[in-house]
Amino acid sequence: MRILDGDPAAGKTIAETLGEQQQVLASALVRDGVRLRKPPLDTVLKPGDVLVVLGPQNEIDALQLRMTGADEARTL
Repeated sequence: MRILDGDPAAGKTIAETLGEQQQVLASALVRDGVRLRKPPLDTVLKPGDVLVVLGPQNEIDALQLRMTGADEARTL
C-alpha cells in the first residue's frame, strides 16, 4: 500500500497503523527504491513509502481503508 501525503498512516509507526489487524503482517517496506524485508514495527511511515502486507483479503481491505482513506487498491 502506497502512503501519500495527508494519508492517516503518514507519520505513524507500522505498529500503530496495523493496530488490531492482527492477521495482517508487514512483510516489507519500500522507501526511496530500497526494499527492507520485515521492517521494524517502530518504523515511522512517510509519504512515498510502500508497505507490503500479507494476510486475509478482508483484513487487508480494512487496513487499507484505515491507512489511506481509500477503498480502492493503490498500485506501485
